[in-house]
Amino acid sequence: MKSQEELLEILSEQVVEMEDEDIVETIQEYIENGYAVDQAVEALIRGMKEVGGLVCRRRILCDGCPDCCRCYE
Repeated sequence: MKSQEELLEILSEQVVEMEDEDIVETIQEYIENGYAVDQAVEALIRGMKEVGGLVCRRRILCDGCPDCCRCYE
């Protein structure tokens, strides 16, 4: 069984890597282990913020938005 901290880190990484099916499985494991859901939400938010930072640094681009950084200014 993975620790709560391990699962939270995995969730954040899966958001960054856009592994949506894996996120569902990890959330299910997290909940089955009886961990607090609010902390899982925080881990998902951390991942989303990291994705936003990558967009701003132009490491990933939004479809249909040639100047993505303006989306986050």
